[in-house]
Amino acid sequence: MDVIIKVLIEFDENKVLREEKYDLNKMKKYVDDIFHNCGVEPDENGMYVSKEWESIAAACTIIEEEGFVSNMAKWIWYRSNDGGNYWYENDLLEEIEKGKESRC
Repeated sequence: MDVIIKVLIEFDENKVLREEKYDLNKMKKYVDDIFHNCGVEPDENGMYVSKEWESIAAACTIIEEEGFVSNMAKWIWYRSNDGGNYWYENDLLEEIEKGKESRC
């Protein structure tokens, strides 16, 4: 049985542009680089996909530690145990808000 993990990250572009604290394109590139350095590449829909849980978890941990969360509109973790026929969804921003320690 193939396990597939996908992560969707969408930045709150209006907030980032309004605050002018960060360069939106550099922020997106940096997140891409974090995933790439962890061995995870985006698919055609821009979702980061891997069969390696550890790679996704490492990237998510770095992203959270780097402080990107406050500029995200969506951060969703999808997991399929059956090769992509059915997906379990976990909203990581919601989990952070609730104060859970294990999110990835």
